[in-house]
Amino acid sequence: MKEAGKWYQKAVNNGCAEAQYILGTWYEKGNEVVAKDKVRTKELYLKAAKQEYAKAELAYAICQEEDALWRSAENWYGNVLSNKDASNEIVAEAQYRMGRLYEEVKKTRIRQRFII
Repeated sequence: MKEAGKWYQKAVNNGCAEAQYILGTWYEKGNEVVAKDKVRTKELYLKAAKQEYAKAELAYAICQEEDALWRSAENWYGNVLSNKDASNEIVAEAQYRMGRLYEEVKKTRIRQRFII
């Protein structure tokens, strides 16, 4: 695993979107090579997402949603939906999460009306 991490890091340094995404998943969960690091996770997902790597676009949108950055999450889910290289599975996940996002935003707005 350590040897793989070395090669992934080299690929990341050379701008490989897939390696950026994979290393991002490592940082998201943590493993024997890297410690869990949410900031590094988001950095790597964003680098890959900016290269229109669909899995990273989805992963970054989820990070934005988890941080309640709903407008950003909506934009990134939209990017996934318009990405011609996105698999049907990735598109379906983005559609589901977009619906959930709208539901959450609506609930939050209703709760805010009743705060005194």
